[in-house]
Amino acid sequence: MNEKNMSLHVSMNVPAWYQDPEFLAWLENSGPSQGKDAHVSHPVATWHRRGATPNEYSDAFMLVDARFDGQGSEQGLMPDRYWMAIIETCRRSIQSSPLRGLLGPLVSVQLTNLDGGRGVCTPGDGLIIPDEDVKVSLRIHLDRPEWFRQDDFWDWVNDEEGRVAAQHERGNAFTEFSSVFTMVDPALESGDESERMPSWCWRAITDDCCTVILRSGIDPQTLTAYLCVQITNGADRAPAMRRACETIADAIKPFPETNYRLGFADALESISRALFDEGLNEETVQKALRATTDKCYLPR
Repeated sequence: MNEKNMSLHVSMNVPAWYQDPEFLAWLENSGPSQGKDAHVSHPVATWHRRGATPNEYSDAFMLVDARFDGQGSEQGLMPDRYWMAIIETCRRSIQSSPLRGLLGPLVSVQLTNLDGGRGVCTPGDGLIIPDEDVKVSLRIHLDRPEWFRQDDFWDWVNDEEGRVAAQHERGNAFTEFSSVFTMVDPALESGDESERMPSWCWRAITDDCCTVILRSGIDPQTLTAYLCVQITNGADRAPAMRRACETIADAIKPFPETNYRLGFADALESISRALFDEGLNEETVQKALRATTDKCYLPR
């Protein structure tokens, strides 16, 4: 573990957004996305209980590419005007933050619905989030696939009340892109789920956060806002890649080597759909497509 586990987290208090039916439609989303990945489910990571009226515990979490070029976990899913407001607010707030030197490849974002926020729509249908409604703190990334194999961890993430902020379809098996967001106070003494998650998990989170912060050279006493901890299942990509390659190889075996490219192109749509249905993300699918065709079916 090293400082590469760390980036920045931006919290934005935007209660006005929670009054917009279009924003609420995104918040309630637990079904498939639109467009090329229409068969892939993209649940919003939120503490909000779907179907209930949003309240002060309806926070939502997402990831933004630190190049601030519009890429991120909710690109094309959240209404564009909100997504672009998030991108611009991240850019502006991080540029002026004393923590800006810790910026990594991804920024976590937390939207809150607390009284007193003043984010408003402008006449040009743009959005402004005032500086006083924005806080910059740390994002700590823990890639812990072994945790996702523990029964009590599964029970916690899949709590029937839906109180854990997770990029995961509750009730289903974890996939390579299942991840969990949880907030930890800067003293590492409490958090939003510290009383509900497995005790071993909480101890591991606080120990790992302490190690990452100390290695970064930050004085912990300078941290005043809650830290965002993202737990991912990324190391499961190796077996996922093997599954994908096997699926592709089986699909294109019937085609002669000299004609494999034509046959592969014909089968590509059904192959990709099958892979996505297995819970593989687009990056893994594309890598598997290249690996399988280059290794097995290039003409000799």
